[in-house]
Amino acid sequence: MPSTLKFFIPKIGLALTLFALFCAVAVPAAKADTISLTQSGIFSNDNDRPNVTSFTLMRTSLVRLYTTSTTGGVNANGTVTQGGGFDTILSLFNGSNGSSSATFVADNDGPSPSGNNPDDADFQRTLNPGSYFLVITQYNNFFNVEQGDSLSAGFFYDGADNSNFTANFGCSNGKFCDVDGNNRTPNFTVNVVAQDAPSQPVPEPTTIVLFGIGLAGVTVMTRRRRARSIPRT
Repeated sequence: MPSTLKFFIPKIGLALTLFALFCAVAVPAAKADTISLTQSGIFSNDNDRPNVTSFTLMRTSLVRLYTTSTTGGVNANGTVTQGGGFDTILSLFNGSNGSSSATFVADNDGPSPSGNNPDDADFQRTLNPGSYFLVITQYNNFFNVEQGDSLSAGFFYDGADNSNFTANFGCSNGKFCDVDGNNRTPNFTVNVVAQDAPSQPVPEPTTIVLFGIGLAGVTVMTRRRRARSIPRT
């Protein structure tokens, strides 16, 4: 091999190694699009339970699910809810929107993590890739998890006989009453905000190849130096 190549090959290898190390640190794993959804609606009866805000995750994500119905607040789309709506419960299911075989994941009826909104549902979950949807209900119409974990198990106050179940709380309207007997409106607003769950950067395949080439060059250079350091007899 020409002496010029013998001189440059180890140095090229060292340069490639340093470049590969830079790429491994500087290039993070590709990120999915974030999700930011807001949906509003109106109940007709106390025991309504519409399926709202379906969403699909392409990768493991940290998801916040919250309402601004009761206390009010800023929504995911930037609008502001004034509050005054009923005391909310959010139930999260994994599966096609409204499918009776969809699996229960979790529910929440407040308070928010900060404690500022005691009657609005507000919680965070790290969710795996898949399809999800929310069911919103009025307190205390919880998912009937004792009967199973699929949507077909139903909710505590399903059925026509329970259409005005909050009247027992004693408000003058006879429905949409909170537990203290105050009148509430039938309005609700639901929000979903999702982003990639925190993860370590993953080197790309090209970076790994460059690292291997550079490492080989450094090995050659090290052997040459050792050979020169050995005294000749």
